Amino acid sequence: MFLEMAHQILYAPDVEQWRPKVHLFQSHRGTCRVCKLEAEFFSFWKKIPFTAIHFFHSGMPRTNNIIEGMIRNLSRKIDDTDASQSFETACNALKHLMMNYRFHAFSCSRNRAHTGLRPQQLAGGDISNINWVEFSQQRITSN
Repeated sequence: MFLEMAHQILYAPDVEQWRPKVHLFQSHRGTCRVCKLEAEFFSFWKKIPFTAIHFFHSGMPRTNNIIEGMIRNLSRKIDDTDASQSFETACNALKHLMMNYRFHAFSCSRNRAHTGLRPQQLAGGDISNINWVEFSQQRITSN
Protein backbone atom coordinates (compact mmCIF):
# COMPACT_ATOMS: atom_id res chain seq x y z
CA MET A 1 0.00 0.00 0.00
CA PHE A 2 2.76 2.45 0.96
CA LEU A 3 4.73 1.88 -2.22
CA GLU A 4 1.59 2.03 -4.35
CA MET A 5 0.61 5.43 -2.91
CA ALA A 6 4.17 6.71 -3.33
CA HIS A 7 4.13 5.50 -6.94
CA GLN A 8 0.83 7.31 -7.60
CA ILE A 9 2.29 10.56 -6.25
CA LEU A 10 5.52 10.23 -8.20
CA TYR A 11 3.81 9.43 -11.50
CA ALA A 12 0.70 11.63 -11.34
CA PRO A 13 0.07 12.98 -14.86
CA ASP A 14 -0.81 16.51 -13.70
CA VAL A 15 -0.99 18.65 -10.57
CA GLU A 16 -4.80 18.25 -10.35
CA GLN A 17 -4.35 14.50 -9.86
CA TRP A 18 -1.18 14.90 -7.77
CA ARG A 19 -2.82 16.94 -4.96
CA PRO A 20 -5.52 14.37 -4.02
CA LYS A 21 -2.89 11.61 -4.03
CA VAL A 22 -0.79 13.64 -1.59
CA HIS A 23 -3.82 14.18 0.69
CA LEU A 24 -4.63 10.46 0.54
CA PHE A 25 -1.04 9.64 1.46
CA GLN A 26 -1.21 12.06 4.41
CA SER A 27 -4.44 10.45 5.63
CA HIS A 28 -2.65 7.08 5.89
CA ARG A 29 -0.07 8.32 8.41
CA GLY A 30 -1.69 6.23 11.17
CA THR A 31 -1.58 3.12 9.01
CA CYS A 32 2.13 3.69 8.39
CA ARG A 33 2.66 3.94 12.17
CA VAL A 34 0.86 0.64 12.74
CA CYS A 35 2.90 -1.02 9.96
CA LYS A 36 6.13 0.37 11.47
CA LEU A 37 6.78 2.52 8.40
CA GLU A 38 6.53 5.87 10.20
CA ALA A 39 10.19 6.78 9.58
CA GLU A 40 9.74 6.01 5.88
CA PHE A 41 6.50 8.02 5.86
CA PHE A 42 8.22 11.12 7.26
CA SER A 43 11.24 10.69 5.00
CA PHE A 44 8.96 10.60 1.96
CA TRP A 45 6.70 13.35 3.34
CA LYS A 46 9.60 15.81 3.64
CA LYS A 47 10.47 15.26 -0.02
CA ILE A 48 6.97 15.37 -1.49
CA PRO A 49 7.24 19.04 -2.59
CA PHE A 50 10.10 18.02 -4.89
CA THR A 51 7.87 15.49 -6.65
CA ALA A 52 5.77 18.23 -8.28
CA ILE A 53 8.48 20.63 -9.44
CA HIS A 54 8.11 19.55 -13.07
CA PHE A 55 4.44 20.66 -13.00
CA PHE A 56 5.39 24.27 -12.20
CA HIS A 57 8.54 24.70 -14.30
CA SER A 58 8.26 23.97 -17.99
CA GLY A 59 11.20 22.10 -19.43
CA MET A 60 11.99 20.34 -16.13
CA PRO A 61 12.40 16.61 -16.75
CA ARG A 62 9.77 14.33 -15.25
CA THR A 63 12.32 12.41 -13.23
CA ASN A 64 15.30 13.76 -11.38
CA ASN A 65 17.91 12.55 -8.92
CA ILE A 66 15.78 13.32 -5.88
CA ILE A 67 12.92 11.14 -7.09
CA GLU A 68 15.24 8.32 -8.12
CA GLY A 69 16.97 8.51 -4.75
CA MET A 70 13.65 8.39 -2.93
CA ILE A 71 12.56 5.32 -4.86
CA ARG A 72 15.85 3.57 -4.11
CA ASN A 73 15.71 4.42 -0.40
CA LEU A 74 12.12 3.26 -0.09
CA SER A 75 12.87 0.01 -1.90
CA ARG A 76 15.95 -0.60 0.24
CA LYS A 77 14.03 -0.09 3.49
CA ILE A 78 10.98 -2.10 2.52
CA ASP A 79 12.59 -4.91 0.50
CA ASP A 80 15.62 -6.91 1.58
CA THR A 81 16.78 -7.42 -2.01
CA ASP A 82 19.56 -4.80 -1.79
CA ALA A 83 20.96 -6.17 1.47
CA SER A 84 23.43 -9.00 1.78
CA GLN A 85 21.55 -12.21 2.43
CA SER A 86 24.36 -13.74 4.48
CA PHE A 87 27.69 -12.97 6.08
CA GLU A 88 29.44 -14.84 3.27
CA THR A 89 27.73 -12.73 0.59
CA ALA A 90 28.83 -9.53 2.33
CA CYS A 91 32.42 -10.84 2.61
CA ASN A 92 32.50 -11.77 -1.06
CA ALA A 93 31.28 -8.30 -2.03
CA LEU A 94 33.99 -6.69 0.11
CA LYS A 95 36.67 -8.98 -1.33
CA HIS A 96 35.55 -8.06 -4.83
CA LEU A 97 35.84 -4.35 -4.03
CA MET A 98 39.29 -4.83 -2.48
CA MET A 99 40.58 -6.86 -5.41
CA ASN A 100 39.26 -4.30 -7.86
CA TYR A 101 41.01 -1.52 -5.93
CA ARG A 102 44.32 -3.43 -5.72
CA PHE A 103 44.56 -3.90 -9.48
CA HIS A 104 43.08 -0.58 -10.56
CA ALA A 105 45.62 2.00 -11.69
CA PHE A 106 45.05 5.57 -10.55
CA SER A 107 44.02 7.59 -13.57
CA CYS A 108 44.10 10.99 -11.88
CA SER A 109 46.06 11.55 -8.72
CA ARG A 110 46.96 14.78 -6.91
CA ASN A 111 50.53 13.56 -7.01
CA ARG A 112 51.32 13.24 -10.73
CA ALA A 113 53.99 10.63 -10.02
CA HIS A 114 51.22 8.29 -8.77
CA THR A 115 49.10 8.51 -11.94
CA GLY A 116 49.12 5.18 -13.78
CA LEU A 117 50.30 3.22 -10.73
CA ARG A 118 48.33 0.69 -8.69
CA PRO A 119 48.05 0.79 -4.87
CA GLN A 120 50.26 -2.32 -4.71
CA GLN A 121 53.05 -0.53 -6.54
CA LEU A 122 52.76 2.56 -4.34
CA ALA A 123 52.97 0.48 -1.15
CA GLY A 124 56.40 -0.76 -2.19
CA GLY A 125 56.02 -4.22 -0.66
CA ASP A 126 57.07 -7.41 -2.42
CA ILE A 127 53.84 -9.00 -3.66
CA SER A 128 55.33 -11.10 -6.43
CA ASN A 129 54.91 -14.35 -4.49
CA ILE A 130 51.19 -13.87 -3.70
CA ASN A 131 48.66 -15.93 -5.65
CA TRP A 132 45.81 -13.41 -5.82
CA VAL A 133 43.21 -15.96 -6.90
CA GLU A 134 43.90 -18.15 -3.86
CA PHE A 135 44.10 -15.07 -1.64
CA SER A 136 40.68 -13.89 -2.80
CA GLN A 137 39.15 -17.29 -2.04
CA GLN A 138 40.28 -17.39 1.60
CA ARG A 139 37.38 -17.66 4.01
CA ILE A 140 36.86 -14.80 6.44
CA THR A 141 35.52 -15.83 9.81
CA SER A 142 33.21 -13.69 11.93
CA ASN A 143 33.80 -13.27 15.63
